[in-house]
Amino acid sequence: MAEPPGSDNDFASADSPALLSVLEYQQLRSIYEESPIAIEVYDPNGRLLHVNRACLDLFGVRDVEVVKGFDLFRDPNLPDGASERLHNGETVRYEIHFDFDKVRALKLYETTKSGKIYLDVVIKPLGLKETGTLRGYLVQAVDITWRKQIEEEIRRLNEGLERRVAERTAELESVVDRLKSEIAERERAEEALRISEENYRTIFEGAADGIFVHDMETGRILDVNPRGREMYGLAMEKETPIDGSNLNAGEPPYTPEDALRWVRKAAGGEPQRFDWLARDTAGQLFWVEVNLRRVVIGGKERVLSHVRDITQRKMAEQFREQYVHTISHDLRAPLTIIRGHACLLQRNLEKIGVKGSELLSAEVILESILKGVQRMDAMIQDLADSARLEAGQLQLETRPVELSPFISELLQRIQGITDETRIDVEMQEKLPPVNADPDRLERILMNLLTNALKYSPPETRVMVRAGRIDAEMVTVSIVDRGAGIAAEDLPFIFERFYQPQRGRMAGGLGLGLYITKMLVEAHGGRVWVESELGKGSAFHFTLPVYPGE
Repeated sequence: MAEPPGSDNDFASADSPALLSVLEYQQLRSIYEESPIAIEVYDPNGRLLHVNRACLDLFGVRDVEVVKGFDLFRDPNLPDGASERLHNGETVRYEIHFDFDKVRALKLYETTKSGKIYLDVVIKPLGLKETGTLRGYLVQAVDITWRKQIEEEIRRLNEGLERRVAERTAELESVVDRLKSEIAERERAEEALRISEENYRTIFEGAADGIFVHDMETGRILDVNPRGREMYGLAMEKETPIDGSNLNAGEPPYTPEDALRWVRKAAGGEPQRFDWLARDTAGQLFWVEVNLRRVVIGGKERVLSHVRDITQRKMAEQFREQYVHTISHDLRAPLTIIRGHACLLQRNLEKIGVKGSELLSAEVILESILKGVQRMDAMIQDLADSARLEAGQLQLETRPVELSPFISELLQRIQGITDETRIDVEMQEKLPPVNADPDRLERILMNLLTNALKYSPPETRVMVRAGRIDAEMVTVSIVDRGAGIAAEDLPFIFERFYQPQRGRMAGGLGLGLYITKMLVEAHGGRVWVESELGKGSAFHFTLPVYPGE
C-alpha cells in the first residue's frame, strides 16, 4: 500500500508531536492501518488525502494514488442534502447499495471488483464544532452485505413458513408469526466510530466494540479501549497490563488456558473468529464474538482482539430452539390422541360387527384420518429437524456401514409401508464400508426413495446404485423414471420450503431435500441432482470411506 502524502508528521497533522508521544502515535497509526473498518480522510475542500488498508480492500483499489484527490462532494452516491449538512458541521450516516459497475461506467476510479455490495457509511466533519475551523472530513464504511442477505433470507423464510404452514393449521401460523417477530428483534445496530483528524486515538477510544491489545507470548492484556472496559466492568483508569484471568466463564472451553491457545493461534498469523463465554468483574456471564489477528503496534508485534457483545443474539437462538421444541411437542400431543382414537374406533367397528359397505366406508374414513395424522407428524418432524440442523445441534454417531446389507435390511423393514417391490439395487463389487451414522443414513435414503416412488408411475422401476469413485468417497444414486424436474427449479431444489413449479407436484413443507442435503454435508459428503422433464430424475450423494479401508 502506498504511504500517505508527506512524512509521518504530515499524516498526524502538524501539532501531533505536541499531543502524542512517538510510541502512542505509532500505536494509533498501526491501529488505523489494521482497522477492519474502511477509513477515508479528506481535506476541508473534500479532496481525498488518504485511506487505510481495509478501504483499499473494500473498494478493490490497488494503491491510494489511484483515488487520491477524489472529490467527496461529487460522489454520485452522496445522499441529497448531505453536502449542506456536512458544511454545517453535521455528521451524515446512510446505507447504500454500492455498484462497482457504475464506478467503472462513470470512470470514477479503477477498481478490481464488480457487482454490488451494501455499505453503512458515516461522514464526520472534523474540528468545526470544537474549534470553529473545518479541518477536513472523516469517512467510515462498513460492508453490511451479509446483514442484508440475512435479512432477505429471514424475510423469504418467514414468507415460506406463512405460505405452507398456514394451509394446514392456524395455530402453527400463529407460532410462526411470533417466531418471525423474535427473529426480527435480533437485528442489532452498530455504533459508528467518531474519529477526529486531530487525535487518531479516537479510532481506538471511540470504537463501538471492545478492543484489546495482547502480548503475543503470554496473552497478557496490554491495552483496552473504553468500550472493552465498560463491557467487562474494568476501571476506566489506564493502568496496564490488566489481569484477564478472571474475565472468562472459568469452565472448559472458556478458561484462561483456552484463551491463551486462541491468542497463540492468531499469533501464528492466521486470524481467528469464535464465540466466547465471558465474565465481567461483577461475576455476570455474557456472550461475545471475538476476532483475533496479529498486528504491529509501535514497532512490536501484538495480537489485536475485537470483541462484540452477542448476548442478545444467543438469547434469540435459544428462544428459537425452545419454540421449535414447543411446536414439535405440543402439536404431536393432539396428533397422538387422534391416531389412538382412530385405531380404537377401527377395532371397535370390527368388534360390533359392522359389515359391507358401511364397514368399507368407515375404513376409508379412518384410513384417511390416519394418513393425515402421519403426514402432519412428518411435517412437524421435518420442521424440528431443520431447526436443529441449522443450530448445529446434530451429533453424528458414525461407524463403518456396509451399504449392500444395510440397504437390503432397509427394504425389508419398509415392506407394507411403501412399494419396495419396485426398487432394484445395483452395488459395485468389493465396495468398502462408509463412515456414517446408520440412523441418519436411513433418513437420507428414505427421503430420496420415498420421493422417487411418489413421483414416478407405479409401473416403472426405481434404481439404487452405489460405487466407489475414488480412494476416499463412495457415491449412492437413486434413479427414477418419473415426471422429472424443470431446469429452472434445479438450482433451488435443495433449499428450505422450495416447491417446484413444474414436473413434480408440491407436497409437504418442502424440507425433505433440504434436510437430506444438511445430513449428507454433516457426513462430509455432497448431494446433487440430474433431471429432465418427462424423463425422470437421478439424485446422487457421496459418503466418505471408513478410515483404513
